[in-house]
Amino acid sequence: MAMTGMDIYKILPKTNCRDCGLRTCMSFASALLRGEKSLSDCPHLSDEARDELAPHLENISPEEGFREMINSLKAEVRELDLSAMARGLGARYSDGRLHITCLGKDFIINIITGIREKVFGENGLIAKFKEFVRNTLDTVEELKEDFIQAGKDLIG
Repeated sequence: MAMTGMDIYKILPKTNCRDCGLRTCMSFASALLRGEKSLSDCPHLSDEARDELAPHLENISPEEGFREMINSLKAEVRELDLSAMARGLGARYSDGRLHITCLGKDFIINIITGIREKVFGENGLIAKFKEFVRNTLDTVEELKEDFIQAGKDLIG
């Protein structure tokens, strides 16, 4: 069975150090699936983790990588508290769905099925929106890590 971005993330060092050129280890996991990054781009990856991940990343086609990225993104969306996110994004939350306007189009994020366009338009628009959501997830994850670290610093 193919690994998802979340499966890869669990094996990564989770330092969010940005040494790979991305903001978070979750972004790095997704980039590995898309073939945009290689295991050697993470200087903190142990030899054991590299050996575990390498066989799963060797023969990933661009289509398979994209499909895995979408599945990974859907898994991330399922774990979000969309009602809390709605306020920060200037969106509306109702009936288990986040309604958001982005790039002049209305989109719906459903906690079960993922992302779909409310108004069908250009093919590339949904990909742009997914990138927007991924960047938002990265920012939320980054802020969460910063908040946790700040709490640890305050405690001593």
